[in-house]
Amino acid sequence: MDNKAFFCILIAFIFFLLLFQQGLFYESNDNAEHREMGRKPGYNLEYAPLLRSFSGWFAWANHFWFALILFLFVVITPLLLYKITNNWLAVPFYFLTTNYFYAIVGAGLYAQGLLVIFLLAMVFFKNNYVRLVLFFVGSLAHSTAPLLLGAWVLLLVFEENFYQQLVSKFKKKFPTGFVLGCSPIFGNNTPKVLQQEVSNVTGKPWSLNFGGLLSFFIKTCPLPFLLVAIKEWFSKKRVSFFVLSITAFCFSFFWNDRILLVIAPLMVVGFTNYYPRLNNKLFWWVLLLIFGLFHFQQYVWVVFAIGC
Repeated sequence: MDNKAFFCILIAFIFFLLLFQQGLFYESNDNAEHREMGRKPGYNLEYAPLLRSFSGWFAWANHFWFALILFLFVVITPLLLYKITNNWLAVPFYFLTTNYFYAIVGAGLYAQGLLVIFLLAMVFFKNNYVRLVLFFVGSLAHSTAPLLLGAWVLLLVFEENFYQQLVSKFKKKFPTGFVLGCSPIFGNNTPKVLQQEVSNVTGKPWSLNFGGLLSFFIKTCPLPFLLVAIKEWFSKKRVSFFVLSITAFCFSFFWNDRILLVIAPLMVVGFTNYYPRLNNKLFWWVLLLIFGLFHFQQYVWVVFAIGC
């Protein structure tokens, strides 16, 4: 492991651990639910069976509980991003360019975050037998687990020989040229216009509203970074990332708005791969934007979470 990646993870772990110990942690409903499931084996048996299977070892004391959460989302998740990109910058970009970590931890969405860990592991491990194990175990993590099966299929289709063979056949068949179709900000004072639903999911409390959609392009996947990532996905032949992201985006309208969080780690991979090619002028603008986003995320996560 790159010493710089290890150092960044260590600094982040210590930083957020100190924040938690100082009480700068938002006690969300989901956090309390997950902790109760860890403490009481019979509590809410239909939810998060994988997380409850090991969280009970840590749920009996707050500092151990926070250590588990930090291990999953400050160590394991950025470590997988580093391994996928083979670039230590993926670690700071994970904390600086997206609110993914803050949304998962601040809202207590640990089961969904655990599913994303399995998704990233499937991207990292190329052996399909290992992916099979990851799929079956990861399918116990969260209700959005079908994404793992979709991701596996996409990886098989787009990142192995099948996709290249398919394109080659099309080129031979059409030699003249065949073209493949290539609110957390305002707290309790959120304006009503941002609360306007853009989808209405019957029986689901997580309908996507305009504020959530705006938040996705500003906080979760800031548009400049997302566009660069999409370009880089195609450059690196990670078409599966694009298809998976489009699928998650579409499903957010009629299934669960939280599924948008899945796109953020994929964006980090794409942006990290592109970053070394920034010219000198763009480098300083991007650096300024990154640190601006980081301070914005801290402000929203800590100040508004406590105030609300």
